[in-house]
Amino acid sequence: MDAVQAAERSAYQEEVPALTQHISGEAVLRMQRERQSFDLDNTKALARERVLSARFERWLQSTRQRSNDEAADRTRLIADISETHGKALHGESRSLEALEVACTTEIAGVATRAVLVSRSRSRGDEVLASDLETVMHRLQAQVIDTFGGDGNSNDSDNDSADDDD
Repeated sequence: MDAVQAAERSAYQEEVPALTQHISGEAVLRMQRERQSFDLDNTKALARERVLSARFERWLQSTRQRSNDEAADRTRLIADISETHGKALHGESRSLEALEVACTTEIAGVATRAVLVSRSRSRGDEVLASDLETVMHRLQAQVIDTFGGDGNSNDSDNDSADDDD
């Protein structure tokens, strides 16, 4: 019985742990390398996300500022038109027809400027939205590649690197 117990003790205390260490050692090292790679890629992705978020916030702020500026300009123009209209009604040097022509001309000019500004802003917004969409697609693709799409691209690269060693 002592021989069986000694063989059993030897198997459970020496052979099984040694075999387990040998088999799992390579996997643990590979997992550590993958974790380091994941941490680096994750840091890069987070940095890109922060840059995109900051860019988007700046764009929102500038858009708000432009809208506020345009509203102030419209208010000023309406006040100017109202003042011109008031002066004309009080008998200054214009007749009713001259006032109508001046108001119509001013209104047409404001409408034209509004259309031009609107077109310009639309083009700028379209370009920015397109750029943002492109960057987001690239970021999503990077995240999928990094955190596991089909899994073939990372495994095959790592396996071939292991084979070269």
